[in-house]
Amino acid sequence: MQIREQIRSYSLVLAALTLVSAICFCRAFAGPVYPNKEETRPWNRLVAIGAQFKPATPGTRIACVPVLLPGQSAFVTAVNSRNRAAADISVMVNGMPVNTDLEGLAVFTAPDSGGLTLSLMDATHKVLYERKYVASGGKLVAQPLNGNLISRLLDASPPAGNAPTIIYAPLVTAPGLELMIIGHNLSANPEDVQVIMDGVSIPVVSSSPVSCLCLVPARTGIGPLKELFVKVGDDPSTAREVDVANAELIYRETTLEPGAIYHGRIQVIGTNFPCLLEIENRFPHIVNLSMPGSSTLPTVSSVLTPGGERNLVAVDIQVKEPVPFLVDVRILPNLPGAPGSEEYVSDNNFVNLVRQTNLGDITRLKRRLIAIDKRLATLKNTGPAPGDPAAQRKDKQEKVLKERRARLNNMLANERQLFMSLGGTDNDYQKALDLAQSETQPTTSNIQALPLPGQPGPKPASQAQR
Repeated sequence: MQIREQIRSYSLVLAALTLVSAICFCRAFAGPVYPNKEETRPWNRLVAIGAQFKPATPGTRIACVPVLLPGQSAFVTAVNSRNRAAADISVMVNGMPVNTDLEGLAVFTAPDSGGLTLSLMDATHKVLYERKYVASGGKLVAQPLNGNLISRLLDASPPAGNAPTIIYAPLVTAPGLELMIIGHNLSANPEDVQVIMDGVSIPVVSSSPVSCLCLVPARTGIGPLKELFVKVGDDPSTAREVDVANAELIYRETTLEPGAIYHGRIQVIGTNFPCLLEIENRFPHIVNLSMPGSSTLPTVSSVLTPGGERNLVAVDIQVKEPVPFLVDVRILPNLPGAPGSEEYVSDNNFVNLVRQTNLGDITRLKRRLIAIDKRLATLKNTGPAPGDPAAQRKDKQEKVLKERRARLNNMLANERQLFMSLGGTDNDYQKALDLAQSETQPTTSNIQALPLPGQPGPKPASQAQR
């Protein structure tokens, strides 16, 4: 009996050891186990500078916010040529390596003094990507962004408490584009910061206490009035409205005959805000594009749409050969030097177009405010009597409209600061408000196409092609 008990005990121990071995064997082939959502990732491990150097491959870049605070943390994302996270490579912070994690994230502390250079290098220490920051107004601002402009925006709207606030975000964006937010009380902890657009959390690729950079998903639906806010921990920021639009070259004909001139249009769908567009003719040896009555457009040019229900610019098309061609149309941000327009910030013509864009944005925001005031007045004058069951619905509608009115007033104030920071005048600002009071639509006579410097690499995203 005793021998049987010993054999039984040995069998149980052997079975337990076999089970443990099998589990370890399976986990080894299953790959790394990621922490649960509620677990806190030890992100501070990445702050330590001086890790072993890990080279990057050609085409890798860093997605990074353009505004940092000296002495405080920030995180960036390394992305390879296929727009996938570049794991286990070194982001060089003033020449010292900070290695990315499995999600391509690297967290570092911005230097207290002097400038900052972020770079990627290959195995021979050749620089593949570089972004320089300079000290401006107590901040580190990426070149060539205007540090005085950023400081003016931040100083004009000081933080109220510890909750995050948004001071700048583009009024119009597009699927696939990087979207930059500037504000107060944001976070450099990748586990804390979320950007919510239209009720959906969108990817955040870089953040600092005063700036956040996220990516608008390619499948985002086109349309206006999508709510945008930043959530840091459990605290939501002030909300803004953003229109998600698409820009494309449109023409009716299915076949174009060489030498003939066809009338087309560059159309913005999804917003009635004026939009600053970049037009790139990828095949200038095959097709000519021109404004009606004007000469051929340069290979890369910009144009400002008029806004309104017909948010388009007429264009003439002439092909030299009956073969396919490609024209990219991309929506540019209304802040010079923001991601997607860095190379144009020193172009005075471009800055002038941005200023005109902001004037049109001010008019459109004011018109939306006027429409809300009219709806509130209608509710007040024609609403149900007290005690009527419909009175609760009326009160709810009034609350929603008043909240939106406060949001638009905040956006209008921030847009005014941006306009004035770009050299705008109070007189022009007042004219934009007066235009909103009238029924007159913005004229299209000022539409112009301006040449822009050619770009050596591919665009971050192509908004349309034919």
